Amino acid sequence: MSVKLGIIAGGGALPARIVQSCIDTERAVFVIAFNNETDPQTCEGTPHTWLNIGEVGEVIRRLKQEKCEEVVFAGSINRPSFSKLKMDMRAIKLLTKIRNVSGKGDNALLSILIKELESENFRVVGADELLNYNVPPGIITQNKPNQTDNNDIQIGLKVVTAMGKLDIGQAAVIEEGLVLGVEAIEGTDALLRRCLDLKREIKGGVLVKLKKPKIITAIGM
Repeated sequence: MSVKLGIIAGGGALPARIVQSCIDTERAVFVIAFNNETDPQTCEGTPHTWLNIGEVGEVIRRLKQEKCEEVVFAGSINRPSFSKLKMDMRAIKLLTKIRNVSGKGDNALLSILIKELESENFRVVGADELLNYNVPPGIITQNKPNQTDNNDIQIGLKVVTAMGKLDIGQAAVIEEGLVLGVEAIEGTDALLRRCLDLKREIKGGVLVKLKKPKIITAIGM
């Protein structure tokens, strides 16, 4: 029998998909939703609570109160300014560690939060463990990459792998050997829109996106 799952829900569709998966499998679930971040429809009809970002102690208290044993981070969160954060005592104790990763990528900040939850005996799982989104290896569309595309893919793999090690982003767009753009905090959709103005009047170009090295959870989708 599956243990109760706590979903720390940000924005986007991913948290709702995990909620629906729990409903479909009759798994007990509790949602931590954040004001001005989580889509209200994510937790409609599902046990939940609304909190502010920065209420770390309250997040942990509610997860314990609901007897959640596993926790997943899902969805996007806009990084607030430290000066505008309303932090509880648990968050204030973490402030030094959090400030040390200020200016670094999401993975560094998530690692601190994950360790804090694990110190309270929660098991943090990834969204990929909960949803069957795996695709078979190989080409799954009618379009097949030509030699130029394959060369661009190889360049993209090197670029994105290096970005992942620096915790910058997960995607890059390559066109005939040229890096048109790399993903940072703006996300993949914004990267693609930005590259539309940069690509030449030719057909082609590839988007290469990889999972970050040693990443534990999935965010944003």
